[in-house]
Amino acid sequence: MQTFGYDVLHADSGDDALAICKSQASWIDLIISDVVMPRMNGRELAECVNLKYPGMPIIFVSGYPASREILGGLTARGFENGFTYLQKPFSAQELLKAIKAAFKTVPKVNTLTALT
Repeated sequence: MQTFGYDVLHADSGDDALAICKSQASWIDLIISDVVMPRMNGRELAECVNLKYPGMPIIFVSGYPASREILGGLTARGFENGFTYLQKPFSAQELLKAIKAAFKTVPKVNTLTALT
């Protein structure tokens, strides 16, 4: 994503992502997270982020097909307008399209947080 002009912050876990959000909140405009992660899954991360930073766009990625089980009922938890889902593998162009869609109402994007 840096090739396309985005700054990227990397977190190794959901806990790390929350710590980065806390310390870099003014610089983060979007979170990209895997759905299935150890200790804190993507849904749990999104719930924590949504409480502290309502409206933060989230792009979930996963090798699993989108399903209620995988997404953990996010639409029932108030994320219906706050996340996008990309199934792995996806191209850089597909990710860019998802980022642009997430930011259609945000005037300027500086930083992405990516979780692997």
